[in-house]
Order: sequence, then structure tokens, then C-alpha cells
Amino acid sequence: MHEFASSRMPNFIQKISGEQGLQKFIAKADKYALPKVLIFSKQTSTSPILKALSTEFRRRAFIGEVRGAKNNQAVIKQFGVEKFPKVIYLNDDGDNAIMEKKPSWNRLNNFMHDHALEKPYFEDEGALAKIAAREAAEAAQKAEEPAAGKEEL
Repeated sequence: MHEFASSRMPNFIQKISGEQGLQKFIAKADKYALPKVLIFSKQTSTSPILKALSTEFRRRAFIGEVRGAKNNQAVIKQFGVEKFPKVIYLNDDGDNAIMEKKPSWNRLNNFMHDHALEKPYFEDEGALAKIAAREAAEAAQKAEEPAAGKEEL
């Protein structure tokens, strides 16, 4: 019965496969101005605790799972992960926060509360300001491109 119930739980964890998968994860999180949390695991499937956590913090943080497979060795080495499981919050300034203790529901929940947005990104003023600034910069860059390509005769 437990297996059936946990298999039916919604899962909003992004599975990361290799460096290219990590880049896609970061790009998607940046698109919505969401905090990025990586969970390094040796398990072959997503645990029910992580599924519940992903539902609780949906649209407030973007959670990625890196499994200890061969294709993820470069990502594991990049973050210096030697013991599994490990949880890392990716800060934009490069000062990442690491959860040192063994993950449990309470520890993960507290860690996520410390790093997630207070409200979903579409209600959070800080996230909306980041998105608007990025879109304005992209629009300005597109406006400059055609002008730079035109030459007068």
C-alpha cells in the first residue's frame, strides 16, 4: 500500500543528467527567478520525502536531483560531493549553502524555508523585479542589434 501511495505522489523535482542537464536546470530557475537547490543522492528513484518537499515549495524554489550515476560524475566533482546524500543551495554570488547533516523531513523543510521565496514567484516582488529587469535588458539588446547591423551608404 505504501508503494502504491508513494508512486502516485506528485513529483516536481527536476532530474539532472550531466553538465548539460545542470545548465538547463540553472537556466530554467533563472527564467523564473527561483532559488536553486541541488540534492545529490545515490537512490535510483525519488524518495517520497523529496516529492512532498517539491510540492510544498513548488514555485518558491527549484529543486534538482543529481543521482550518483556515471553520467553525473562531472557535476558531482564540480560541487565536491564525496558523501551522499548532500543538499546544496546555489547562491547567485557563488557562496553556496550546504546542509551538512543527514537529511530528514524537518531538516530539509527548515533548510528550504531559509532559502526559498516567501511567496510563489508570480506573487513575490523581488522575483518579479528580477524578471522585469532581465526582460528589459533583453529588449534593449534586441533593439540595439538591428541598428548595429545597418550601415549607411
